[in-house]
Amino acid sequence: MPISHHLPGLATGPRALLCALSLLLPHAIAGAQEPGASLQTCRTLQQKIERLDDRRQHGASAGQMDRWKRQRSDLKNRFNALRCRHWGNRLR
Repeated sequence: MPISHHLPGLATGPRALLCALSLLLPHAIAGAQEPGASLQTCRTLQQKIERLDDRRQHGASAGQMDRWKRQRSDLKNRFNALRCRHWGNRLR
């Protein structure tokens, strides 16, 4: 006998599964994010990003430019993961 017969009102089937996943998934993703960072950590990341921007503006070999671009992307991803935008104008 299916479980739903034992527990009246319990939804089963693919729609119930999709509904349950849609309720649980945002919480799982939010838990995967890093907690907010301190102002000093965010300032340090921002300074490193700006330093790489300056270097790239002055030019270098193609290989070096690519390395700097990857480094900047990694730093920017970390900056965003730490939710450094929270600090706003205090980063300046």
